[in-house]
Amino acid sequence: MYFSASYLIFSCICYYVETEDNIIFKSVTIACIVGIIVITFLVLTGTKDNGFTELYFLDYEKAPAKNAATFKYGITNHEGKETEYNVRFLINNSILRNRKTTLKDNETFTEEYTLPLDTNHSVTHKVIVDIQYLNKTQGIHFYAMEVS
Repeated sequence: MYFSASYLIFSCICYYVETEDNIIFKSVTIACIVGIIVITFLVLTGTKDNGFTELYFLDYEKAPAKNAATFKYGITNHEGKETEYNVRFLINNSILRNRKTTLKDNETFTEEYTLPLDTNHSVTHKVIVDIQYLNKTQGIHFYAMEVS
């Protein structure tokens, strides 16, 4: 129905255009009609929303205890489907713990975790929370400094 109406309008306009300019005019008109059809198709079918996952620290302003790094972290799933997360805890790039959790879309998981720190000397430790999911990896970190 739309194509036949477009063709009728196109035919009427082309009748009044001189022969020399007719090829250029027809080309531009056809390009516009094709563009309108493509844009209409894209609008009607929609585009796939790219999902994402939030990984963040809670209560980050609280300092860790002298010989332990206690912190809270959160994961929120916005992937558009149920997603399994492999959570790793690392100190100075050494894996201390792995855990798995599965979240439904728009579900949030929070946990408090305590990492033991070496008390033999004053050292700064890089504490990392790392998640792996859907062939993606993301991580967050902070530095914990021991005070003797």
